[in-house]
Amino acid sequence: MKKKTVIKIRFPYLLLCKIGIAVFLLWVLYYYEYLELSLLSNIVSSHWLLIGFIFIAWITYPICALRWHWLLSVQGIKTSIFSVFKIVYASAFIGLYLPGVVGGDIVRIAFGLKLTKEKISEMSISVLMDRLLGVMGILFLGFFASLFYLDKFWIDPQLRNLSLILGSIFLSGLLLVVVIGLYARHLYKTSIFKKWNAGNIIFKLLSKIAKTTALYSKSSGCLIKGWGLSILIHSKNILLLFILAKIMRIGELGVIEFAMSGAVTFLVNFLPLTPSGIGVGEAAFSQLSNSLSYSSLTTSYATIFVAFRVITALSLLPAITLLPHYLKGVRSKQNKMI
Repeated sequence: MKKKTVIKIRFPYLLLCKIGIAVFLLWVLYYYEYLELSLLSNIVSSHWLLIGFIFIAWITYPICALRWHWLLSVQGIKTSIFSVFKIVYASAFIGLYLPGVVGGDIVRIAFGLKLTKEKISEMSISVLMDRLLGVMGILFLGFFASLFYLDKFWIDPQLRNLSLILGSIFLSGLLLVVVIGLYARHLYKTSIFKKWNAGNIIFKLLSKIAKTTALYSKSSGCLIKGWGLSILIHSKNILLLFILAKIMRIGELGVIEFAMSGAVTFLVNFLPLTPSGIGVGEAAFSQLSNSLSYSSLTTSYATIFVAFRVITALSLLPAITLLPHYLKGVRSKQNKMI
């Protein structure tokens, strides 16, 4: 009981600290004119334009649902894509208010218990694989965009450093996926040979993880299609950032530059330093975009990411109607465990 009380006491203080960091970062950006809230009025000037932006942001969730549906099918978890979409959409809404994007994945696993009761570990690993495909999609776009600046690679040190970071992370991630795929098969064969299923709980868990991962290594077609959807999602997001910049008349960067700064920003935004990366993402996007700009003047690029975040939040509002159904299910499972 004491442990539970300590966790309950610490969590609000931790959340308040994260909110404090977010507010401080936004204030710094506003104070040094990297953030100009008055420019947001250009987006809401036309209701149809705003609705169009919200719809573009909303498209992310059906595509994510399709990707996760494919990954679940590989594990033999058969369900309708509409059921998967509802879980993806509801968990994304909650993830918006939890510290970091990772919170949304934890919520998705909890809500995913409605899909299966027997294959919980398989379902959990499918969520992690879904996240990995998303990250690989971001890295690929950033690395691909940097190839357009090979002629300036040795001239511009900032561009060179950014290209090297994106390239090394992307290639490391790709190598990691290949190694996991190859080693998972070997580990699964070892688990069968040594009968880990009959061992203690740790060996049983390792056996399940090895089996689940080995299934994905055999289904390379599913992973490639999922990676393709990830590239589509993030291409759409980068294009949305570019359109927002043009409408608010901020800076003169092109789609390629936004692909590079956006790729790193989306990765940094995953860090659980503030709720949903608020402030952290804006600071990263502003710094990277200004470093890629040839203008000596400070440009309010953070405003673009704030607009993107607000539009994303608005696209998630209908998910409120789904929450009572899933939260009730999670609470009933907690009561049974108690």
